[in-house]
Amino acid sequence: MRLSSVTKDRGFLEPIPRALAYLRRSILADGQLAWYYELRTNRRQYMERTGKVYSLTYDDSRLPGHSGRKTKSRLQELARKYSARMSQQKTAVKTSTTPTAADVRRVISALDDQGRWVSTFDGGLHVGQLNLPIGTKYLSSSVFSHNLKVLSKYVQQHK
Repeated sequence: MRLSSVTKDRGFLEPIPRALAYLRRSILADGQLAWYYELRTNRRQYMERTGKVYSLTYDDSRLPGHSGRKTKSRLQELARKYSARMSQQKTAVKTSTTPTAADVRRVISALDDQGRWVSTFDGGLHVGQLNLPIGTKYLSSSVFSHNLKVLSKYVQQHK
């Protein structure tokens, strides 16, 4: 969804209903998701630790304490965001994809003193599901990509 939002490419939204259906089928009894699922069978897989040796298992009774190999599903949140995104798509007014000088000024003024676009984690969904405390500063590849696209399009149109 984020890729679609940043790139304005609706194609990134197309597989989401199937992904949500897959996640619904994969949810554990406690509402979590396992980190690993076996291809073709979708059996949950876990890593257990004996000393310093990790081994693959289907049993979740001996998971290492430092990393449970399960995660909160966030499935309802994802489904809600997808529904909201689809509603926005239906009511969105088509705007020009031609960057303006104001867009370029905004992108350039967002650079920090080291020439970076620094984002602040707000707890939202991100590619790779960032696990950072809210308020943490980080470099976002999607922000970088979007801003370079704006600058590149503008330069290309004004050469």
